Amino acid sequence: MIITTQHNSLKYHDKVLREIIRHKSFRPCSNEILLIAFSLENQNEFEIFRDYPFVTDYEYDLEPGMTNLGKGDLILTKGKNSYLIVEAKYLCNENGKTARRKRSSKRKKVNEQAERYLRLFHEKCPDTKAESFVLTNDLFSDNEELQTAFDTFKTKRKEYWKKRERKLYPVKINSR
Repeated sequence: MIITTQHNSLKYHDKVLREIIRHKSFRPCSNEILLIAFSLENQNEFEIFRDYPFVTDYEYDLEPGMTNLGKGDLILTKGKNSYLIVEAKYLCNENGKTARRKRSSKRKKVNEQAERYLRLFHEKCPDTKAESFVLTNDLFSDNEELQTAFDTFKTKRKEYWKKRERKLYPVKINSR
């Protein structure tokens, strides 16, 4: 008989959630999901992620059943009542004044979301230690190797989607 400890339960839960995220990244999805999947697959590249090895929640409702109040992206844990609330946002890489303004606006919004989600987490779980982290593709801009790895990751996933789509829908229908 196997006795499940809290640590074993965390490991199992982490494994299930990582598989869900990985599976989602192999289907047509947003760049945000790709960003999360890439970050988890390369967790050791992100110093703060190393401290929180387990995924404990993914795409969670801030209030159960009330998605209109917001959905958080990811919660990681150490397993010792210590959590990292992660909010992810993919920012376009385009140049120009309008693109910069959009990136700044999105960056501001995701920072506000992360702060709000952390505050709500503390309200629901006052006896826990938690911090927030904003995950954007901006993090790669200073690290060319990581940026290249992310671009390759995205390209491979999108190639997989196209191959799969051709297998599922081999005949192209022309619409008039």
